[in-house]
Amino acid sequence: MVEHKRPNIHAISADRNEYERSKTLLDNSLKEVLDDKKISQALQENSIEKFRGVKRVYIASDHCDIRKKYSKEMENLGKVRDLDGNIINGFSTLASIIIDENKKDVTLAEVTVFSNREERFVSQEELKLYEKKKIEDEVPLEGIKQELKKLKS
Repeated sequence: MVEHKRPNIHAISADRNEYERSKTLLDNSLKEVLDDKKISQALQENSIEKFRGVKRVYIASDHCDIRKKYSKEMENLGKVRDLDGNIINGFSTLASIIIDENKKDVTLAEVTVFSNREERFVSQEELKLYEKKKIEDEVPLEGIKQELKKLKS
C-alpha cells in the first residue's frame, strides 16, 4: 500500500489470493496464530516417523533469548539479557535438535517459547525456597507444586 501510494488493497493485489491474504492480515480476522505448542507437536510427530528404526541419535537442547529491545506492550513480555549483558524486554526459548550420526543429519525437534512474566513461571530463587520448604504463602507454593507435577508427568 505504501509502495503503490493507494489505500485500496484490491487495486494493488496481483490476484484474488493475494487480496484475501492481505485482507485477513489487515482486518484482524486472521484465524491462525503461531503457537509454539502446535509447532512442537508437529515437529515431534515428524521426528518420530523420521527416526523410526534408527539405532542411535543424539539430542541437543539450547536456551536462547528473543530480544525485543524496542517493544513496550506485548502479552507476557518478559526480561532477558542483551549481548552486552543489559536487561531488556524479550522472551526465552528452549529448542531441541536431533542428530542422526549415520546420515549426518540435523532435525529440529521442539521449540518452546516462555516468559518470566507468565503466571506459571517459577524463578530459580522460588524453586530454591520451595526445596528448602521456606515458602509460607500458599498461592505460589501450590502453583510451584502444580508446575513441577506437570514436568514430571
